[in-house]
Amino acid sequence: MEETFFRGTRGLLKLLLCICCLSVASIFESSRSLSDFEQTRQLLLLEEQEEANGRKDATDTQQRPSTTLLLASKNSNSDNALDHSNYPQERLARLIRLGLQHQESVNEQVVERLADNLWTHLRPLFYDNTTGNDGATTTTTTTTTTTRQEEPSYGGFPNGPVILGMERCEEFRRQWSSNGTIGVASLFNAGSNALTKNLQLNLQLPGHEESFYRHGELNAHGVLSQVPWWKHNPNPSDPVNGRQAHVAEHASVLPIVIVRDYYFWRKNTCTSPYNMQWEDWSPSAGKPCPAMERNNVTGVVDTTEITFRLDDVRIRNPTQHLTYKSMVDVWNSFHQQYWNASFPRLMVRFEDTLLYLPEIIHAVQQCTGASWKPPPMLDPWGEEGGGGYAIIPEDETMLFYEPGQPRIVMHRNIAKEHGNIETLSQEQQEQQQRMNRKVSALAVALKKNADPSVRLDHMDSVEQDYTRHHLDPRLMRLFHYTTPT
Repeated sequence: MEETFFRGTRGLLKLLLCICCLSVASIFESSRSLSDFEQTRQLLLLEEQEEANGRKDATDTQQRPSTTLLLASKNSNSDNALDHSNYPQERLARLIRLGLQHQESVNEQVVERLADNLWTHLRPLFYDNTTGNDGATTTTTTTTTTTRQEEPSYGGFPNGPVILGMERCEEFRRQWSSNGTIGVASLFNAGSNALTKNLQLNLQLPGHEESFYRHGELNAHGVLSQVPWWKHNPNPSDPVNGRQAHVAEHASVLPIVIVRDYYFWRKNTCTSPYNMQWEDWSPSAGKPCPAMERNNVTGVVDTTEITFRLDDVRIRNPTQHLTYKSMVDVWNSFHQQYWNASFPRLMVRFEDTLLYLPEIIHAVQQCTGASWKPPPMLDPWGEEGGGGYAIIPEDETMLFYEPGQPRIVMHRNIAKEHGNIETLSQEQQEQQQRMNRKVSALAVALKKNADPSVRLDHMDSVEQDYTRHHLDPRLMRLFHYTTPT
């Protein structure tokens, strides 16, 4: 009788575990009423679900080996050699495992399904699009680096990163040799803090100390905390407040400019506008973005004017205000100026800093001639296992390694303490911190930026139509961004 009861109970637990796994694999189909963190918890935290269902027994551990044991296996073909034909999914699976490093047991089949699911959403958004001369977007099933790029880029894999400006790197190295420095520039809400920290964790330029330039406490080894003319300066070509203000001092700085998909950037900026202001800004009342109205007589769209305050100490006239016709105008103007710049610069996509961070850091290293900082040692199995990773001190960073590639130290948690986090309650902030200890911020960001349904949040048909007709078609082609239909 007891044996029958035990067998029935065990069968029920197996059924519950299967339901949990299916729920994790189908998270993208779940209700969007869940918070981002709750969705991510369901998506990634298999460990908590296993504990809740009492499945951490010896038999289960043998059937589903831990991540460390899986990657340590010398017979693991997927980790001893990269499969370039399936490279994005392989990379995503590695990043998911990395984000779950604290979990003692991870179902490899679930991880692979999650990676495939993420790529299914990311690919049509950022990695599988070509545009014609008229700016119209078409999608292809097979894409190569040579056919999808209108301008010079960097990559090596199909559906690889977009990195523009590599053709001027030799000019920068020849002119500045070991005296060059690196600084990040971007609009607000484009990941500048995370990329800066990741560059500082991995690269160093000889001859520079942390006190170099102003705000030296945030600079490290020739990698500045940002470009000296203020990374968010919407008018970098301005002779008074832009790069030309101190051209002799600023000329040795190579800007690394981050471009983010307009629709995702707009969504974040509407809730966290920083130095941008417009009338009737009220997220709680459902009015987070500048209003647009179509004139029924003329058909022209009237836009709400946006004011951009220049109040950073790095610029000469910090009280100046710039005005823009719309958020589209802000996005176009900022990136057009860097694209048309007369000085060397690299331009990368925010989305690539999530999926292709090692390639971006390697490109910056090649461009500047910087040297690699010695990374922390991997566990002994990492050298022989053909690919692994390890969390390094205080859970702030994590080490990523792939065969034949330099070891990359990645920042693990949220890279800034300002922005959206300021709008969270104390309880929500503590919940976020607990989440960061279990799931890396990188994994959370990958999931959030793979959801195409949120690109049009709070954007009515008038704004959609205006945006579609006013986004710079060349910038959209250069960075392979699509227009949602």
